[in-house]
Amino acid sequence: MTDSADALHDPKEPAHPGEHLLEVRGVCKRYGRTVALQNLTVSVRDGEILCLLGPSGCGKTTLLRLIAGLEPPDCGAILFAGRNLAGVPVHQRKFGFMFQDFALFPHKNVAQNVAFGLRMAGLARAEIEQRVNQVLALVDLDGKQNRSVDSLSGGEQQRVALARSLAPSPRLLLLDEPLGSLDRALRERLLNELRSILREVGVTSITVTHDQQEAFALADRVLVMDSGRALQIGTPDHVYRRPASASVARFLGLTNLLQGRWVKKTPPQVQTAIGTVEVDRADDELLGQKLVTVLFHPEAATVCPGPTTFPLTGTITACSFRGGHYQIELEHVAGPRLTFALRAAPGEIPVLGESMQVHVDTGAISLVADELSLAGQVTVTKLNVEGEPVLSYLGQVLFRTPTSITLAAPYGSSSARMGGTTMEPGDRLVEHHFSNRWYNIMEVYDGRDGPLKGWYCNITRPAVISEEDLAAEDLALDLFVSPQGDATVMDEEEFWAAPLTPDDRAAALNALRFLQDLGCSDNLPRTGHEFRLD
Repeated sequence: MTDSADALHDPKEPAHPGEHLLEVRGVCKRYGRTVALQNLTVSVRDGEILCLLGPSGCGKTTLLRLIAGLEPPDCGAILFAGRNLAGVPVHQRKFGFMFQDFALFPHKNVAQNVAFGLRMAGLARAEIEQRVNQVLALVDLDGKQNRSVDSLSGGEQQRVALARSLAPSPRLLLLDEPLGSLDRALRERLLNELRSILREVGVTSITVTHDQQEAFALADRVLVMDSGRALQIGTPDHVYRRPASASVARFLGLTNLLQGRWVKKTPPQVQTAIGTVEVDRADDELLGQKLVTVLFHPEAATVCPGPTTFPLTGTITACSFRGGHYQIELEHVAGPRLTFALRAAPGEIPVLGESMQVHVDTGAISLVADELSLAGQVTVTKLNVEGEPVLSYLGQVLFRTPTSITLAAPYGSSSARMGGTTMEPGDRLVEHHFSNRWYNIMEVYDGRDGPLKGWYCNITRPAVISEEDLAAEDLALDLFVSPQGDATVMDEEEFWAAPLTPDDRAAALNALRFLQDLGCSDNLPRTGHEFRLD
């Protein structure tokens, strides 16, 4: 066993509930030109059930495979109990993994399937038998040890697969679409069972699904993903009631979205196509945006007025009975159609084509980031001199010219010492990239709204700038300039060891000298000041 694996599995006091057991820091992964994960950061608390939720191809299973050790990340780090998992092979991580198709051995009976991992670990026969009986009782399969797995129902096979994953007492359990191969009725029945079992065992779990109802029922927290990025993380209730963007809302099936402009911000009022809408609160990050999107939750409407409701009149264009409520679609005179889950008393059946007034509760209305406000984003990919990706993240475009782009992005990696200054996660970066110069320049600000810490200058080959992405090759010769003009050159040894042509090396050194002169003369760019480098 390697030293890193020995350290990983040394006996230790159990983590206190709520401590971060797993940390994924700035992880990215590419398959050729396909970006599977982009600078993804997430932490999982000890004993927590985290659900990765997103459409097919968004990177959920890729992240699971990287955590399991089945593949290495291209950049970033994955830490377990505070220790980096880089170089620790799959079998020494001792994580449980449950596959969507269960991957049971058809030639083995139930007990033999469950005992497989225990036998591989070299446990004694009596200990294996005792543990198999324990976990089969836990999943309500006691007495079925000798049954063939082929004779079991889909739900029973799912519980066998879960028992096999739990038998070795993993510190972390990874479940890839654990209910995906079951029909909906069986899935609904097993959801509560699965959560109860994971809760009883107390194992930290990460599960993958594309079904939001499954995620909400199973998870303590939900991470919504798309295109390899983390869009939002929070409790199921918070993610549902306050989605971070219109994209998240639509994925959750929340389609009552109207674009709006601010009328006033205290109290929050937004002008929409159906009139001025007042909401209970607005998150700080939305107050600085010109456009916002108003989300009406489907349960927002009632037939009776109240102290916190406003009237909305429209024509009923669709109506269906859903047991406890009617799902109606109202077409407002201005054109928008909104869908509500309306509780109606017996005899109050909505009629297609009739005009109806409902009363919308402001507590069930929220503001989310407008898609147009998010449209000015590019994916920034840093490559090494061999053209391999080492970092990938999203930047908000602030300014463009035909040969340059300026964007803002939060610093998302671990703390880094740059010259005499430390860059911390959450610091604000304003980056200036050029397609015709051998450098890019980053203004580094303390936190989101703090003072300027200095300038971090990358000496890079001219950037490749497009509407959707930005790529730059890192030549590992960096310069940090403080607000006082003190310049510190970094990574010199790596630069001189890099396989560069004489022309490339000369161009990089010229760029370094140029930036040093700009720093000493206080001419480096600074947001809010007039500057022109291009």
